Amino acid sequence: MKRSNLAKQATILLAAVCVTLVGIRAYSASLAQDWLLQVEGVAISRELYSFFLSEALVEAERDESGVPIDMEALREETKARAAALVAINSELYNRRVTLDQLMKARVAERTSALWRVYGNYYTAIGVSKETIALVQGGLAGRDQLFRALYDTGGSRETSEERIQAFFYGNYAAFQGMQLFFTAAEPDGTERMMTNTERLALLEAARDLASEVNREEGPDFFEASQQDRFAEAMSYATPAMHMVMRVVDMPADRFEQVAGLSPERVSVLEFDDGLIIARGVDMRESPEEFYLVHRAECLRILESEAFEQALEELFAAFRADENVTAVDALLDGWDWTLGWRD
Repeated sequence: MKRSNLAKQATILLAAVCVTLVGIRAYSASLAQDWLLQVEGVAISRELYSFFLSEALVEAERDESGVPIDMEALREETKARAAALVAINSELYNRRVTLDQLMKARVAERTSALWRVYGNYYTAIGVSKETIALVQGGLAGRDQLFRALYDTGGSRETSEERIQAFFYGNYAAFQGMQLFFTAAEPDGTERMMTNTERLALLEAARDLASEVNREEGPDFFEASQQDRFAEAMSYATPAMHMVMRVVDMPADRFEQVAGLSPERVSVLEFDDGLIIARGVDMRESPEEFYLVHRAECLRILESEAFEQALEELFAAFRADENVTAVDALLDGWDWTLGWRD
């Protein structure tokens, strides 16, 4: 990821300035004896290092005593996590991008939730609530950077046409019911329907569709409540559904659902069940459908490119250990502490 052709020295300075701006006490360059890492001149304190170490421990393989088997790999992972935080903050500062109010609120909410549930664990490893907030801000910073790159007005802006094309090509909505060819037993278990039961359900569904589709026919919901239909369909009622290609159903089934007419109720039969529904023209209500899922679509479209951009960014930030201080921390670490017990 390019940084407007700034020299390395300027980048280091901006990283340090960024740290100052966010007001994090965990970065304490003035306490030389306290730092365990330096990321391009930015000091990472014992407290912040302890947090990243605890995160790295989640995926570390351990022996019977709880001690990590590959201590060097653990240290490298901890360094990488710390460097990523400084890199994100530096890039945001270089771009003059700050967290918006919604993201700040989410950071505060997430920090409070983590501290409420895991506060005792964090206290035991010497990590304060302020440090949790710092890291959560860094995670939010990734989302803010993503938007600064790929959203409207971003330096690598994704066109609205491309986002819309993805949405309308991969999402579909329908109003109706999705029923499966299973029957409930008296003991609460389920079994596959017999062929007779399956044919009866199909017939009821087709009769319901015909009833609703006839001229001056009843409302879909009201018709489904009629005794002759309600019992056959286990008292299911029409509701709004949105599905995504492959994620929610196979592509061939999705195509059938996407092709449902909004003007009439149809019955789609599959091996495991049926859908009785009318289609929904999502373009008529973009605020209800497209805009709700726009951010999700943008993330899907650009996530691979963003991960590559982050790799390039992180590669430019080197983390150097205060070996003596790190050795001392690891020697005194209580490996028996459970992760967020």
